Amino acid sequence: MSVFDKFKTYKREVHGVKLPEPPIDTGGRSYHDFLCDLTGEKFNKKLEAGRIPDEEKYKNQYLKELDILDKTKATEYILLLWYVVNLCEKNNIPISRGRGSAAS
Repeated sequence: MSVFDKFKTYKREVHGVKLPEPPIDTGGRSYHDFLCDLTGEKFNKKLEAGRIPDEEKYKNQYLKELDILDKTKATEYILLLWYVVNLCEKNNIPISRGRGSAAS
């Protein structure tokens, strides 16, 4: 089975762009709830490791950003990218962590 076989037919249109549904198991949760749980887990790990200097400030910011993603219907797009990045990492496919040519 090809990785492309995992993608369902194009179901969503975000700002005029047709996107496939992210091929992830959300455990019955909505994509928004899944992303909230995922980011919450990552946030807590960084907090426990002492990598977040101001817990309240950073938590409020990431919750605000999750709300914006939900309101702009971009949650599925973010999860699609998350899936592709994880797929690449698991298969030793190099990916760029850069910001693109605009940051040059």
